[in-house]
Amino acid sequence: MISVDEMNAIRFIREGGKVRTIRDRYNPKFPLRRLIYCPDCSRPLTGSTSRGRSKKYDYYHCYNTACPRRWIMVPKAQVEEAFAVLLERITPTEEFLKYFGEVALDKWARERDTYASNASEYESELQGLEERRKAIFNMREDGTYTTEEFKERMAEVNNKIATTRISTSESRMDQYDMEAGIEYAKQAIRDIQKQWLNLSPTLRGRFQKLVFPQGITYDKKTGFGTVVLGRIFSLNRDYALQKSPLVDLRGVGPRPRPCHGRVLPLNYRPSLGYSIP
Repeated sequence: MISVDEMNAIRFIREGGKVRTIRDRYNPKFPLRRLIYCPDCSRPLTGSTSRGRSKKYDYYHCYNTACPRRWIMVPKAQVEEAFAVLLERITPTEEFLKYFGEVALDKWARERDTYASNASEYESELQGLEERRKAIFNMREDGTYTTEEFKERMAEVNNKIATTRISTSESRMDQYDMEAGIEYAKQAIRDIQKQWLNLSPTLRGRFQKLVFPQGITYDKKTGFGTVVLGRIFSLNRDYALQKSPLVDLRGVGPRPRPCHGRVLPLNYRPSLGYSIP
């Protein structure tokens, strides 16, 4: 019913390991509620429904009572349609996705041996922990440990075994079909507007934070403000600005490239701020 990795994770928790849990605060009716911010007070906008004579109306608005925009209501449809257009504008180009796949596979090929080496080290560590576990049993049998000492030592070694097994599983990257994984990732972001529309409400919030990790301001008249993009989307933007490889992962040193009349080094990074026209 569960995988070995899941079993190890459960054992880790039961033996005292702590796992951080995150409470889902996203309201499926207002998917942008914790993503968009008030341009005046920088508080996240909330959503609410007003009842008219014949039907209900949904709005986003600032909830800060001290903010001058407190009573400015923005129709839900207006904001979410603008957001869909914004996603379309920042969708990575096919040229960038092709280059990204090539660079990622190249980097993967060079680091695969490192992952395999890490996995081998964890396997050796596991063997040592298993030997230690057997020794604790022997010391309990010959009376070296009391019952309390035995339980304490066993809990400690079992906890280390569980965490090491999890680390071993995570380091076995060489077993993955990276080419298929990259192709899947490219397909997922090839049309992020469609992805956002088709995602379940519980996943939309996470997806939005991946694209806009610091949120984004919205004004009823001017629309979205300057945004900070997620890593792959900022790389796509940089690639479009430079019209050349954005990071030389193959070991070639920086070299100047012309860009819009200026000479920029290969490792040039424009400001993360990105104004959407």
